[in-house]
Amino acid sequence: MDLHGSAVTCCTYLADCPGDLVPALYSVGTAKQNRTGFSEKEWPITGGSWGTGGNSYPEIVITGHADGSVKFWDATAVTLQVLYKLKTSRVLEKQRRSQDGEAEDQLAVQQVVICPESRQLAVAGASSYVIHFRFSKHEKTSEIPCLEIPIVYEAYGDPDRASPDGETSSTLRPANSIIGDNGRKAELTLPVRCRTGPVRRGPGYQAELVCVTPSVNGEPPGAISSLAINSAYGLMAYGNESGLVIVDTMQRTCLLNLGTPDLYGPADPYQRAPRSPKQRADEDLGLSPDSEQINGLCLSPTGGKQPGGGSVSPRPPDARRSRSQERLDSQQNASRSSSLSSLENVTSEAIVCLQFADTYTNKSESSTLPSLLVGTSLGSTLIVQVAIPRSGDRLTQGVSVAPTGSIFRLSGVMQCIGLLDSSGARLQAAFEPWRDGGKERTRTPSRPTVSSSGSISEVGDGQLLVLVSDKQARVLATPAHSCLCKLQITDTSFVVRADIVSLKDSVCLVCYLANGRLNTYSLPSLRPLLEVDFLPLNDLRMARTFCISNHGHGMYLCSPSEVQKFTISADFCTQLQDMVGELFLACDTPEPPQQSFFKGLFGGGVRSLDREELFGETSGKASRSVAKLLTGPTAQAEQLQARVATSGGEVGRARQLMVERGQKLSKLEDRTEQMMADADNFSSTAHQLMMRYKDKKWYQL
Repeated sequence: MDLHGSAVTCCTYLADCPGDLVPALYSVGTAKQNRTGFSEKEWPITGGSWGTGGNSYPEIVITGHADGSVKFWDATAVTLQVLYKLKTSRVLEKQRRSQDGEAEDQLAVQQVVICPESRQLAVAGASSYVIHFRFSKHEKTSEIPCLEIPIVYEAYGDPDRASPDGETSSTLRPANSIIGDNGRKAELTLPVRCRTGPVRRGPGYQAELVCVTPSVNGEPPGAISSLAINSAYGLMAYGNESGLVIVDTMQRTCLLNLGTPDLYGPADPYQRAPRSPKQRADEDLGLSPDSEQINGLCLSPTGGKQPGGGSVSPRPPDARRSRSQERLDSQQNASRSSSLSSLENVTSEAIVCLQFADTYTNKSESSTLPSLLVGTSLGSTLIVQVAIPRSGDRLTQGVSVAPTGSIFRLSGVMQCIGLLDSSGARLQAAFEPWRDGGKERTRTPSRPTVSSSGSISEVGDGQLLVLVSDKQARVLATPAHSCLCKLQITDTSFVVRADIVSLKDSVCLVCYLANGRLNTYSLPSLRPLLEVDFLPLNDLRMARTFCISNHGHGMYLCSPSEVQKFTISADFCTQLQDMVGELFLACDTPEPPQQSFFKGLFGGGVRSLDREELFGETSGKASRSVAKLLTGPTAQAEQLQARVATSGGEVGRARQLMVERGQKLSKLEDRTEQMMADADNFSSTAHQLMMRYKDKKWYQL
């Protein structure tokens, strides 16, 4: 179970996932994977014991790798077992390009999003590709549809390209209408290509749709910075530094392809600066302010340049990495400062956060509607309304999407978006249950109850919208859009990762800051629950793999080959010692052997002395086992002394008998206690044996 057979580029951690997901992945994994390289001999090491405790909920870790593979791991409690391996190379054709003798793998996985209830999966890679997978236990052979969707935003400053009203035009144009500087259509090139013809797909996750972002006139597309899927809507959304794409995964069509400024409409609060050729060249060289931010906007997970680029001056990996480290604080402070005013020029605004939900699209709505919440790198949250036809007409009628104009603004880069009901319970996203052979799997999402500490009376039957950036957090009441609670998380640092999780009987906001602080706040009141120094952000690998999940659990890649799990749950910490196994088996100390008579007779060797021999009545006297030489007069003197001391000897003998009787009683009491301890130990062992196999799954026996 080599974790880093190929370099780990991203991680996804799910605690409290559906109970049948782990066995399903294990069954297709063992049947599909070619288990070569394993010895047929038994494990040569014996000893140790399993832990007696365990979790009542399964945990899964999903790792994306530089070779384009995705691995699923069973990480329940303190175990780590590989379940299933998925290869994107069976769907895409790699186009390797060498730079200074080093080959660049373009299939490196950057983001993995899973819907555990419907078992749908979306994978985004370094070459700006997105693949949508569905889980099936049956083999299938068919062609895989591929959509080429360019995402290009241009803010033209040339008067010849000005809009009719005389202002600078800015738009995202489709592929067939992108015109270059010479008046000709733009040249589109694909960094990766989808395999053509029927493709055999075995049981497990099977590719259903591939979306590729082509390069325009040799300019590489920005990396996919956000990704989301929803099985109930049948939609998938992703974005980069230029715009947003919404795809219908059921009809396999592109519904929306807009630049980020067009999502604002006429309410755009920013002045978009034109991109000069020099700016484009700087961005190609990696000098863009957002090119190496840790939020995954344009960072290549394998340390190389972005795929599909033109003639780019190479930079050594070490120089690029050290340069990124040196500019980390300055860039983040510059990009995560207070929200830009309308007078400041903005060159790019990335889509960094996406969330499908049923919510109120604007203040006038009286009921919730399917929507997509979009968070940007400038702290804006936009709402895109989704009109879905009835279930019977879903495959025949189209889905319409349109921006609503609702805008929420915070300072910094958006990190997390969540919804609570009026009582403060977390609202789960809608999902379609997974079906296999006509059998429907149902699971009711947990809805924890919390004690409301904010002005929840203003909400009524509405919802609570939780917005978190790398500087601030805010709770809004919808549809009124009134602010209930506001929190300044940090002024001197920034939030690397933030998530809304369920912990015990409440919902909390957990934030990991770049200065090493791990802060937990209650929802919806945003009161501090835990603020502790955890671990400073030492490298970009931690920021790229840091995950927070339910029950207060989290994980990150502490080294290229090690996964570190942590928890903020006090209840889990009390059970941790029972979960951890023992390397050595405990055994009773054997009794010391009895001393030989001849060894004591001749006084040889070393023997132990008890307290009575050192400080009792016999102290200073020779041992009875030591031979003595007695002469005639000396023997008579000894006999005379013995007669004189007869009375004293009898008293001493009686005293000795009393001491021996006490010792025998003490030994009897010790044996009784030992028997009781043995009985308790037998009972505990039987209970541990029962608990050991109680929570074992059938595939772990």
